[in-house]
Amino acid sequence: MKKTFKRLGAVLLAAFMLLSTTICALAVEGADASTTGKTITLNVSNIADGDTVYAYKLVSYNEPDFNSYTFNDSFKSYITTEKKQSDVQAYLAGLDAAGVNELLEGYATACKTGKTYQLPTPSAKTTATSSNAASLQLDAGYYLLLTETTSKNSYIYTPLSAFVKMDGDDLVVYAGASNTALTQQQGAYTVSAKSATGPKIDKKTNATKGDGQATWKENAVAGVGDIVRFYVQVDIPKYTDGTTLNLTVNDTLTNLEYKPNSAKVYRNVPNPKGDNTSQTEITGAITNTDIAGDYTVDNSTGTQKLKFELDYAAIMNGTTDAKSVYVYYEAIVKPESVKTIVKQPAAKNESQHGGTNVASLTYSNASTPDSMHETDKVTTKVFNYYLKFSKKKGEKDEGLQGAKFSLYLNQAGTDVIKFVQETDTADGTVYYRPAAKGESGAVTEIEADFRIRGLDSNTYYIKETKTPAGYYAPSGLFEIKLISKLENDHYTGKLDAETSKMTALNEKDKNLILNSGVDPSTPHEIAAGLKNFSTPDLPTTGGIGTVLLSIGGVVLMAAGAYLLFFRKKKEN
Repeated sequence: MKKTFKRLGAVLLAAFMLLSTTICALAVEGADASTTGKTITLNVSNIADGDTVYAYKLVSYNEPDFNSYTFNDSFKSYITTEKKQSDVQAYLAGLDAAGVNELLEGYATACKTGKTYQLPTPSAKTTATSSNAASLQLDAGYYLLLTETTSKNSYIYTPLSAFVKMDGDDLVVYAGASNTALTQQQGAYTVSAKSATGPKIDKKTNATKGDGQATWKENAVAGVGDIVRFYVQVDIPKYTDGTTLNLTVNDTLTNLEYKPNSAKVYRNVPNPKGDNTSQTEITGAITNTDIAGDYTVDNSTGTQKLKFELDYAAIMNGTTDAKSVYVYYEAIVKPESVKTIVKQPAAKNESQHGGTNVASLTYSNASTPDSMHETDKVTTKVFNYYLKFSKKKGEKDEGLQGAKFSLYLNQAGTDVIKFVQETDTADGTVYYRPAAKGESGAVTEIEADFRIRGLDSNTYYIKETKTPAGYYAPSGLFEIKLISKLENDHYTGKLDAETSKMTALNEKDKNLILNSGVDPSTPHEIAAGLKNFSTPDLPTTGGIGTVLLSIGGVVLMAAGAYLLFFRKKKEN
C-alpha cells in the first residue's frame, strides 16, 4: 500500500508504550518457554459479512532471549535512513512517549507520501461470514489489524492492535493499550471492531442572474455564457481516534465548464449570491484539484471531469465530532447546452435540454486506502429557454421578409445582446445563441423569422431595427418575460405559461402582437410574433381602426353624393 494512515502514531502509541514496559517482564515470565509452533485464535467481531481483516506483524520476539525484539524491515529502514540511527533498539529505548509518537507520525507520513516505506506483508487475513466475525491464527508478536470493506458495504473501521505475548508456557492476548489480558473463551480470544457508516453528500445549485439567484435549489436556470454556482455538502459521521479518511469529491460536468480557481471549502452554507466573505473558509482543505482533461465536445455534448481531493485533518481540525463541510465552485454554461438532449433520463417531468452536474464522493480509511467506496451520485441540472419569433404581413398568414430585430437587457434599449448563428446537427434547425465575450461572427441584429436558444429566465426587450419598404415600424419596444415555473419548489426547465409572454411598452403597439405564449409540447420555449402594415393606420377587428374606417367611408359617401347633386343641378 502506497497510501497508509496519517495518524498511525496516535493509534499505536499507547500499545507501543505497553510493549516497552513489558519487555523485561517477558524475560522473567518466559525465559524457559518457547513460542515455536504456538498460536492463538483471535476472533474479530462486529465485522460485516464480506469484509476482510488483515493482521500485520510490526514486532517479532527473539528466542530464547525475550529481552530483544525485531521491527519489520520497513520501519527499521525508516529509523536508520531518516533518523540516521544504526542501533534501532537502543534508539527506541531512549525515547520517551513524545519521542515515540513523533517517530511513528514521521514514519506514517513517509508511507503516505509515496516513499519506499510501507506496511509489511500481512501475516494473516480472513473474511467475515454471516456471523459478523473474522477468525485469525496468530503467533507471538505485536499486530496491527486493518479491515477492508467490500463494495457492498460502506463502513469505516478503526485500526485495532493485538499484542500476543508469552505467559509462562502459554500465549495470552492484550488488545490495544490495555494492561489486562483478554479472557479466553472456548479456545479463542475476541476483540470487537469499531466501525461507523461512511460519509454522505448532498448538492445544490443556483445561477448568477434570473430566477432564484438568491436561493439554493436542486436545479437552476441560466443562459449560455452565464455562471452557475454549486456546492457539495459532505457529511462526515463521528469516528473514534485513529480514523483518517481519504476524501475525493468527483464531478462530471455536461455542457458546463469549471471556472478555474473557483473551488473553496466552507464550514457553513455558502452565500447563494457568491459573496462568501462572511463564511468560514477552511484553508488548505483542497489538497489537489484534478481537471481530467479540458472541456471537450463529443457528439454535440461537452463534458469535463473534476476531482477535488480533501484534507481530512484540516476539515476535522483536531476533533472527532461529526461535521458537515461545503465544497463550493462555479461553472460556465456552454453553447452545447442548446445543441443536444441531455442523456440522463428526465425526472419529475423535467425537460431534457440544458446541462447536468453529477457529483459523488469517494472515500476510504487511510489505513486501508485500497478499500475505496463511492457514495450515491447526486445530480443537478441547469436549464435554459428558447424564443421563436415570427413576422407577418398585416392580417395575412404570410411572412414579411427583411424585418430585423435586436434584443436588449434593459428597457432603454442600450444593453444589446450579441448572438452567433449555428445549426443543430441533430435536426438541421438554424438558430441563434448568446455569443461569448469577444467571439467572432457575433451580430446584434437578426432578421425574422428566427429562433434564439440559450436564454436565461429574465425580462428582455425586443425592438424592430429595420422595417421593409412600404411598411410602418412599431412606435416602441416590446417586453418579453421568460419566467421559470416552480413545481414543489423545484425547477423543471419549464416556463410559466401564465406570466411568460410578450407585451407592448407603447399602448398603440399592443394590437401589433401576432401571438405570444408557451406551447405545452415545448414548455421551455416561448413563441412570439408581430405584424406590420403598409398603412399608417393599424386596423384591428373591433378596435379604433374600424371606427375610423367607418367614419371615413361615411364622409366619402357624403362627399360623392354632394358632388353628384350639384352636377345634375348644373346640367338642368
